[in-house]
Amino acid sequence: KLRKPIIISDGFDPTNTRHFNELYDLLNRENFIEKARAEGFDIVILDYTDGGDYIQRNAYVLISLINTINSHLSYNHSASQLIVIGRSMGGLISRYALYYMEQNLLTHNTRLYISFDSPHLGANIPLGDQLWLDFFATYAGKQSAIDAIAQLNTPAAQQMLVYHFSSNSLRETLIKDINKL
Repeated sequence: KLRKPIIISDGFDPTNTRHFNELYDLLNRENFIEKARAEGFDIVILDYTDGGDYIQRNAYVLISLINTINSHLSYNHSASQLIVIGRSMGGLISRYALYYMEQNLLTHNTRLYISFDSPHLGANIPLGDQLWLDFFATYAGKQSAIDAIAQLNTPAAQQMLVYHFSSNSLRETLIKDINKL
């Protein structure tokens, strides 16, 4: 039975290689998860299927999870409200999801939103570094550079980066999308 849920939204993982055990260990530094569980909280860790997908698309996954958890709380006759924690890009996803729900008059039942290490004003990887990677990926065929460019070209990276070596139109689209809500 869910009684006092804390949702933890994972961050940027474009290769989808970070899984539950690693997430648990990462989040349980300083025994955060164990202390919260000892105080009666239920920990729900959301690891996105595509950690490099559009922020909005992952926000809709979080909205679905929030609705499911709220249904369980209602079924269990719990008056508890959610705590939503977003780590890195998960902070942006969580912020977008909660704001979307508020603007569309959907009940999120969240009493506390915590964001840490999230690039709310945009992320910065210097353009020179991006172009250097692109050069070594394109002309030298270096696998590590090819892998890095693939990560930079994910929708999420393009949405978070203030400047992207090819364009920053996805960031502009995200900002416009948020302003339309």
